Order: sequence, then C-alpha cells, then structure tokens
Amino acid sequence: MTSSAFFYAFLAWLWVVLVVVWGFFAHKVWVDGSPQLAFLVMFVAVSLAVPIWLWAGMNIRRVLKEGE
Repeated sequence: MTSSAFFYAFLAWLWVVLVVVWGFFAHKVWVDGSPQLAFLVMFVAVSLAVPIWLWAGMNIRRVLKEGE
C-alpha cells in the first residue's frame, strides 16, 4: 500500500475516533438530562463522518488501482 493510501486510511480512522469521542460527549449530555442535544451531537458527528469515510474509501481504492 502506498503512502497516499495510508494517509486516506489514517483520515478515515481519525474520523472514527472523532465519532467515538463525540459519542462519549453525547452520552454525558444524555445522562445530564438532555437526550435531544445528545441526539443532535451524534447526528452531526455521523453526518460529517460518513461523507469523509466514503471520500477516503474512494481515494484508497483509486490509489491502490493506480499502484497496481
């Protein structure tokens, strides 16, 4: 795998970590008594993450195809 593919894979996993961190924050908000805000936090996190995961996946696929 080339360094570009590693870079895109790293970005994808970085966003996984971001969603997990936002999940912990959303859980704390939920426990403190605001489930609507917790839902909004997770909705925003996943809404931002999914396009980035798709973009990174497409780029990884492109880089690997070009490398072969």
